[in-house]
Amino acid sequence: MKSLVTALILLIINPLSWAGNFDTISRFGDNPGNLTLKIYKPSKVQRNAPLVVLMHGCQQQAIPFATETGWQELAEQKGFYLLLPEQNTSNNAMRCFTWFEKSDISRDKGEVASIMAMIEYMESNYSINSDKIFTAGLSAGATMSAALMATYPERIAAGAITSGVSFGCASSVGDSFICMFSPNDLDAQTRGDLVREASGNFRGKYPKVTIIHGEKDYLVKPTNADHSEEQWKNVHGESMVVEKIIIPGLGHGWPVNPSENCGKTSQFVVNSNVCAAKVLAKSWNLL
Repeated sequence: MKSLVTALILLIINPLSWAGNFDTISRFGDNPGNLTLKIYKPSKVQRNAPLVVLMHGCQQQAIPFATETGWQELAEQKGFYLLLPEQNTSNNAMRCFTWFEKSDISRDKGEVASIMAMIEYMESNYSINSDKIFTAGLSAGATMSAALMATYPERIAAGAITSGVSFGCASSVGDSFICMFSPNDLDAQTRGDLVREASGNFRGKYPKVTIIHGEKDYLVKPTNADHSEEQWKNVHGESMVVEKIIIPGLGHGWPVNPSENCGKTSQFVVNSNVCAAKVLAKSWNLL
């Protein structure tokens, strides 16, 4: 009886302790970017379930990021899968996705090709709705999400760029710092062309895009949000499928709202009156 009471207390304190589980998949197909695949499988999964590709930022790891941002709890509640690419320190000592190297953000090459192989693995091994694949990330992960939308627009329904840089801004490590702190002032047409060129002969509907940025972001200047907005509006040719949310007073990080049961704060996961995971899940009809 005592052990049962203890177990119930633990379950109340941490309601996700007996919920779904995280798995690490060592082999999932071609992996030219040398990334690690982790997934979250909720305890009760929808048939033909949506899939959210969630990418961590620098100095972060996939599983803590999924938990801290509130995405794990949403996936558990609503029965959708999380695909969690993780950067390896052999690629980047700070665990940053390599969004600034063309060899890693070109279709069928490098890290973005590894992420697409992960998506195809999920489609082959789980009941995934291929029309409901979404992507989001923070900082370097956000910019890699932009790369995924640009290079494989036919596969992604919608995505979010949180504290990220516009696609194609950088082509080297040196460029990356310029983009973060003092991004170049290309016109919208040129930025849009970078996306159109990345997708090859694609002539279909591009993903819906949400841009989230802190007004006081000191690491990736808020100007980057404006550039991403200009880029994707130019690609779409209309504004209604591109949304920009600037959060007053927020610095660099993924916004959570623990007071409303949305995530918990850590390095680059920051307290806000906005729960970014719920905002996106609502926009993507996951709720």
